[in-house]
Amino acid sequence: MPRLFSCAAAICLLLTGVCPATAAESSASNAVAARVDGQPVRYGRIQREVQDTLKGRPAPPEEMRLLEAQALEQFIGRRLVLRYLAGQKLAASEVDIRLSLEQVKKKLKTQETTLADYLSRAGLQEDEFREAIAWELSWQAYLEQHMTDANLQKFFEQHRRDFDGTQLNVAHILWKVDPQAGPDAWEAATKQATAVRAQITQEQVPFAQAALQNSQAPTARQGGNLGLISRHEPMPESFSQAAFQLQPGETSPPVTTAFGVHLIYCQRVQPGQRSWTDARPELETAVMRFLFDFVVKLQRPHSQVEYTGAAPHFDPTSGKLVPAQ
Repeated sequence: MPRLFSCAAAICLLLTGVCPATAAESSASNAVAARVDGQPVRYGRIQREVQDTLKGRPAPPEEMRLLEAQALEQFIGRRLVLRYLAGQKLAASEVDIRLSLEQVKKKLKTQETTLADYLSRAGLQEDEFREAIAWELSWQAYLEQHMTDANLQKFFEQHRRDFDGTQLNVAHILWKVDPQAGPDAWEAATKQATAVRAQITQEQVPFAQAALQNSQAPTARQGGNLGLISRHEPMPESFSQAAFQLQPGETSPPVTTAFGVHLIYCQRVQPGQRSWTDARPELETAVMRFLFDFVVKLQRPHSQVEYTGAAPHFDPTSGKLVPAQ
């Protein structure tokens, strides 16, 4: 299998997209957002990740909180993956990291700057930059080992409907919840959805009638019918993910989206015809995410993760977004 990500590519990635930090940002960036086995994750790294995601686009406060929490979780995950790979003797060696640093310095020299100047402009500390290099080298080496054609094909067979172009004809019932509402509103909607689902699954009421009686969506008069949906459009990911786990005639448990709480009913499956090679780009992305989450789950019980409250984060138990303190 060809290399997925060369050392040179890693260096280019690390040296692009740097936004100079302002004085205010530099002050805030030194705050510690979390610690993994005692090692800090600084708020500045989260800020830069979010800036890169937004690419200059303004974002409302609620979106910023979500993006910052996601970025923090990503950095924590990377730290946990590195811990795991080091324990398995799979992490990049100090020799590899030093070699990459030398290549970085040579590249910066062609741009008439130094590593110290680059790090200062980027608001990075040298240990953070070394960790970024270690991450790129270690993770890509791990992917090369596991992202084989055989594993991609196996993953495709295990999740065929997610990749082969399958479409589902679905209906839904929606209980609207204001995105700014507190936990009580979401819990009340979920409780209502659970009660209605029990009536449907016990065949006390057909789904279409339940939709007409309960749904606050425009499709209520059509029995909640949404027509055909694909795995990744047009519905939100949490909705689509739940829908594609259903067989015809099945009703999902309550599903939460930005619009509120849903029940989803699968009416019909229209099988897709794409092969695993046709779906390779999406398949590789999904397998990378699977491997990342898998390793994080393996390592997390063996590491200590502490949230300081300096940045929004997801509660480890409930998964709910906790604002910065």
